[in-house]
Amino acid sequence: MNDHVDTAGVPWGWGRMTERLPIGPVPYTRVELDPITQTSRFCNDADQIVEMGKHGTNKTKGTATMSGGGDGDRPQQQTQDDNTTDYEQD
Repeated sequence: MNDHVDTAGVPWGWGRMTERLPIGPVPYTRVELDPITQTSRFCNDADQIVEMGKHGTNKTKGTATMSGGGDGDRPQQQTQDDNTTDYEQD
């Protein structure tokens, strides 16, 4: 008997899958649009605004690598080699 399992055609992600998270009741009964901020407001049965948690917004900032310049009789002008985008969250 061969105990080897052939996984040649199986996508790699299938081995990483887990059960879905349980779905619970939502803490709001209606959603409305705030006319000033143009954002959603989630309200409960008592018409109180329900806080849905804070989420961040990604911010990007570039980091450039420079080369050239330096010491010597005739230093070269510095030039930008590349630019890497870094992400921050607030």
